[in-house]
Amino acid sequence: MDASKILLILCCFILIVCFTFCISTLTVLRNTVDESRAVQTEAAELVDQMESLLSEYRDSSIPVLGETSDADRFVLRETDGRIGIFTIDGYLLHILDVAVDTLPANDRAALASGIPLSSWKELISWVQDYTA
Repeated sequence: MDASKILLILCCFILIVCFTFCISTLTVLRNTVDESRAVQTEAAELVDQMESLLSEYRDSSIPVLGETSDADRFVLRETDGRIGIFTIDGYLLHILDVAVDTLPANDRAALASGIPLSSWKELISWVQDYTA
């Protein structure tokens, strides 16, 4: 075998390895996008579900822009080893499928005493942090 054939075989081998790497990378990217969409869908469903649960606790008056009513305040607390979302009055709205045992010690301590949240945006941010 001369050097040109060895070089051709080596180039073909490198090309096959590169194609395999590209296909693997694209597969991982596609799976990441799919998981990201699933998390966004779950967050949207959670917001919709919580909207319907809170509708009975809301005041019938129209709130002033920027004003936060008690119906829009929440507390994250541990309940049965999971994270529970409560109204400020103590009504359980939803239990997240997140085991408290898997969280860092400072988060567990904060959840044991309750994490007060003052708006929907803050609640959604915390839920996304814990469920991501």
